[in-house]
Amino acid sequence: MLKRIRIRDYKSLRDIEVSFPNLVALFGANASGKSNLLDAMQLLSRLGTSRTVQEAFDPPYRGSRIGSFSFEKGGIPALAKRERPAFSIEADLSLSDTVVESVHREIEARQPGRKESADDGGALSGPVRERNLRYRVEVEMRPDSGVLRVADEYLGALNAQGETNGRRRPFLQQRDERIHLRLEGQRHAIYYERYLDRTILSVPHYPPHHPHLAAARRELENWLFCYFEPRGRMRAANPMREVRRLGMMGEDLAALLRTLKTIEPDRFRVVERTLSLLLPNVGGVEVEVNASGEVELRLKENGAAVPAGVLSEGTLRLLGLVALTGAAEPPALVGLEEPENGVHPGRVQFDRRVPEDEGADRTNPVLRHYSLAAAVGPPAPEVAVRRSAQRTADAHRAAVRLGAALLPRQRERGVSRRATGRSPGVVPHPPRRLRCVSAAVFVEEDAHSTASFRT
Repeated sequence: MLKRIRIRDYKSLRDIEVSFPNLVALFGANASGKSNLLDAMQLLSRLGTSRTVQEAFDPPYRGSRIGSFSFEKGGIPALAKRERPAFSIEADLSLSDTVVESVHREIEARQPGRKESADDGGALSGPVRERNLRYRVEVEMRPDSGVLRVADEYLGALNAQGETNGRRRPFLQQRDERIHLRLEGQRHAIYYERYLDRTILSVPHYPPHHPHLAAARRELENWLFCYFEPRGRMRAANPMREVRRLGMMGEDLAALLRTLKTIEPDRFRVVERTLSLLLPNVGGVEVEVNASGEVELRLKENGAAVPAGVLSEGTLRLLGLVALTGAAEPPALVGLEEPENGVHPGRVQFDRRVPEDEGADRTNPVLRHYSLAAAVGPPAPEVAVRRSAQRTADAHRAAVRLGAALLPRQRERGVSRRATGRSPGVVPHPPRRLRCVSAAVFVEEDAHSTASFRT
């Protein structure tokens, strides 16, 4: 789970720091940097898992390589004249149980019956003991050749307050002109030269020697970013095959639901029940194989089977959101961009209505949404305000009930109202007991003014 991110000199984000509670709404005026924030998160995931830095910038990453660096007046031509433009992304990660358990299983498989011992920091080495980690990477470019390389990289443990843990030496840090990779439980270390064409985190390491490095990589590896495209990809029939994760554009929706229905019917029924709670006229989901061997998607609406080809775009997007909750091993973070006419604002808060007995928080979804009402959602017992994503002031709280109908009145009274600015606002939400959704980010564009609420 992502708890905090700091971005410097990336696209339009000169120096921002955002803390992520369990449910967050991010919104702001046009060109305020909302999409760039999500792009930076996706790029961080790719930098930590791709074979090379160049590969991390390949599609589906949006934008050019040189356009990923901040530039002053004069635009990209002026940037190309700089010697070494660079950007850095730093993220505080809270490792999920799923990630930690998977690393422990891999270590046990490689070293059955391994005996744990204490390292020089006093903690047990081997299995992952530190759940809160900070990862930072700095990427620079040589504009004359287009070469991308890693100028700095860091991985260290954090304490409960989100500060660097002084009892544990960093697992990965720069020393002079080299990057020092610590062997956990041993005094020896591995040294890498700076300016590699890949991150050290992305290189496969022996988990028994580097359990926290393996866990951090797996955390970033499990981030999923989606840009649902319901006009074609989500409607299309899929070849008959096992699918465990929804495609970036929403493709493989029918095959994913078919996999759930045949292999994990309990999870499939949860998806059906959740969808019926949000859309009362939907009585079920049909995913059957046609004569061509392809899986076709239909929804039962008012007793009739309606094919995906005639479903509304909003219904398909909502089904895609609900389908994300059905994965046996849900992604650690989900990023979703929503257009203005996407999911109806009243349906975005679907996480409230997922049955609580399905498990604990395991996913950090990040949704990009344009509707201000989506940040408000259904009535809630609490409202709080954070004025800017670039400020760290505590949110103000008020014991009032807020619903979509109250929004105009709250804005007339000046609750969290501000003139349109260039900085995105952040709306935090409290934790939810949800089987695989525990956080979300909504992005709002408003040509006139914006407001932020905690619900």
